[in-house]
Amino acid sequence: MQAKHLRLGVAAVTFLAWMGHGVVAQVSEVTTQPAESTLRAVKAVPMADILPLAQRIDRMIEAGYAEQKIKPNPLVNHQGFLRRTYLGIVGRIPTFDEAVSFLRSGDPKKRSQLIDNLLDSEGYISHHFHFWADLLRVKTQLPRTPGQPYVAWIKESLRTNKPYDEFTRDLVTARGFTWENGAAGYYQRDFAMPLDNMSNTAQIFLGTRLVCAQCHDHPFDDWTQRDYYGMAAFTFGVQTARQTDDHEDNLRQFRKLLEREDRWTRTAGSQMVRHLDSAVVEHDRPLLLPEDYEYDDDVPGAVVHPKVIFGTPHEMRDFEHPRYAYAQWLTNPDNPRFTIVIANRLWRKVMGVGLIEPSDDIKQGVQDASNPKLLGYLAEVMVDLDYDMKQFLRVLYNTRTYQRQVSRDGWKPGTRYDFPGPALRRMSAEQIWDSLLTLAIANLDHRRGRVEQVDAKKLNEFRTADPLSMLAMAKARGARNKENADIRRQMGEVFTQIQTARKNKKLGRVNALQTKYQELAARIREPNRMDTMMMKPSSDNADGQWKHFSPDMVRASELPSPTAPGHFLRRFGQSNREVIENASTEATVPQILNMINGPLFSRLMNTDSQFVRDVNRENSRREKIDVIFMSILSRRPTPSEARMASQAVKVDSSAGYENVVWALMNTREFIFVQ
Repeated sequence: MQAKHLRLGVAAVTFLAWMGHGVVAQVSEVTTQPAESTLRAVKAVPMADILPLAQRIDRMIEAGYAEQKIKPNPLVNHQGFLRRTYLGIVGRIPTFDEAVSFLRSGDPKKRSQLIDNLLDSEGYISHHFHFWADLLRVKTQLPRTPGQPYVAWIKESLRTNKPYDEFTRDLVTARGFTWENGAAGYYQRDFAMPLDNMSNTAQIFLGTRLVCAQCHDHPFDDWTQRDYYGMAAFTFGVQTARQTDDHEDNLRQFRKLLEREDRWTRTAGSQMVRHLDSAVVEHDRPLLLPEDYEYDDDVPGAVVHPKVIFGTPHEMRDFEHPRYAYAQWLTNPDNPRFTIVIANRLWRKVMGVGLIEPSDDIKQGVQDASNPKLLGYLAEVMVDLDYDMKQFLRVLYNTRTYQRQVSRDGWKPGTRYDFPGPALRRMSAEQIWDSLLTLAIANLDHRRGRVEQVDAKKLNEFRTADPLSMLAMAKARGARNKENADIRRQMGEVFTQIQTARKNKKLGRVNALQTKYQELAARIREPNRMDTMMMKPSSDNADGQWKHFSPDMVRASELPSPTAPGHFLRRFGQSNREVIENASTEATVPQILNMINGPLFSRLMNTDSQFVRDVNRENSRREKIDVIFMSILSRRPTPSEARMASQAVKVDSSAGYENVVWALMNTREFIFVQ
């Protein structure tokens, strides 16, 4: 297999049409290699404590089968379980070696061992970051402050397996600059919009849509406008404003000095100051009812005192600010909404459908669920596990319910679903992107992106420096940025030349230009301690294993959040992070064109691709076809598929293999989580 442009022959089109049925074939028996452990490994809790919880869930589900006269789906075979579990826990398909290792293992406990290994892997952090990024509408560029520390804080919370209640309290009580405390990004995301922030908090953590009650009594729920303002009063004193201190005068003088400098220095200085523009601070700021308030339970302009919408809050006099009482009330196990919301969200993530749908419009608690007893039990399990989300997921993945075949008819919103098996669903944009890169790049989970990180120590050095020292730092950074801009311009020209050479099939020139491109990339000046507060992560390319791949070929969690409009991820439905859970899995024409002839395919078929190396290791046509199927679909071909693929290869060996690859990548079996 050589890198060349896609040529689709009649055999490929016929093969694709035949494969389009997405049939899951029976294959031979086939554990993944041990994953890197996190700080709180799931194996610390014995499996003997987990399985009884999973078995009780199954009994509750199966009781519903009899009541609803439903026939459960059979258990999924090992290859189906392997692929589904990789996509569910680490957000990508298994590599060829991972698939072969698992399918060849005869260990009767290999399924539970795979679950544990994946939950304790870097891939878990990468994939579950998207779960929280979609809920919290995370952006790497916030209005007045860097958002990357917020991203890093969420990932570190996942890495250390921070309990869910602690995670929530840290967000709601965050203060300071984001570069000092990444959780402060929770308030900075809703910069200068405290009422909207409270609405989002209620929707995310209480499964309650209060936003309608901001202007009038809720038309479809019990909440009144007065209730809304009572909740908002807890956090209204939290402001996203500049943190005034003894260094303000130096900053003012520095800004005046910048006005006389060149544009590169001015831009660099403005970037440096931007990180000091906004911090989360607390003030005693009263919240007043709006002037158009029209209900008879209070008067327009009245001061609103904090009041929760249900239950009993902690005594506010025990806390320095009302939001600390609010955080304690919100995350208390006695608050029924808090626990059932996260239990339902994680159930939906694993099974494809929540016990309550939609998951953020709960009105009567567990009584809204399709199986109230089960949701009540899941909430008990979450509390008993001390809000350990990994252990909770471990329970769900070890159920028979999860390990059944998917229901191919899926689930239609507004209808009841009794979980004869997980619901069929399309991969998310991030799962598709990460799966395609898994084929091309070895050790993908450990490859880090080039997103800038904020160095709090350097920022504090800048913040406390005198104006002339600040100016020297800005000049040094401006000069470096100017030099880097010229290098990147040259890299863009070389990249265009590479594309032209590939189109003309001049492989020798492609290799020479790629070398030139890498030489230019090596000239990009890294920040040094004195000229900037920004630093990029240390290179993960020291051993050269990724030297042939462009910096943007990293997992979706390592790219800017969200990616720019027009990027592969956005075309396939990545959330724009403007609305809670705004991602889409609907098919579109641009998606089809991307899969048919997009740039990722040519990158996948490059001779440096891990996938191409795996195929080229084999000698016979049948062995190569086996590797292609195992790499893309995590199974070997059926006899009929093998014959079809072999015939496609016979027509034109190199193009034939590419046609088989293209056909498999465009099947429903590849694009859906089965």
